Amino acid sequence: MTTLPWDAAEKIINNFGFNTVKLQLILAAHAMNQEEPWSGSFTLSGEDVIRNLGWSNRKDISLSQKLSELVGCAFALDCLLVKVEWKEGQISRHKTQVTVQTSRMWNISISATGQKTLLSDQLENLAKAELQVQLGL
Repeated sequence: MTTLPWDAAEKIINNFGFNTVKLQLILAAHAMNQEEPWSGSFTLSGEDVIRNLGWSNRKDISLSQKLSELVGCAFALDCLLVKVEWKEGQISRHKTQVTVQTSRMWNISISATGQKTLLSDQLENLAKAELQVQLGL
């Protein structure tokens, strides 16, 4: 089994952005504060996460834009898969018995409240967001 090599971490940063990486670290910190992080879930309000990200003092973007960015980052993390490979043993000189497990890193349920226009059918002007987070398998 290998840990996340730098090139894979760099791909995550390049594909999902640095804010997604910061959110990943915040979720990991909250998970580690749970008594049994592998067996339950926890809920974070969007405003708490914005404060944790250091965005609460930013005046150049609105709360709605901050919440939209947060929701996008959470969605990206919810789509992130982890592949774990266990080497079971050597079969021959050229073959190895392995077990591979692929699962999501995080299970994130995103609840967002805002306005929806009939023309775009998209949620706009977010007023509230909440993340229910569970470690992936």
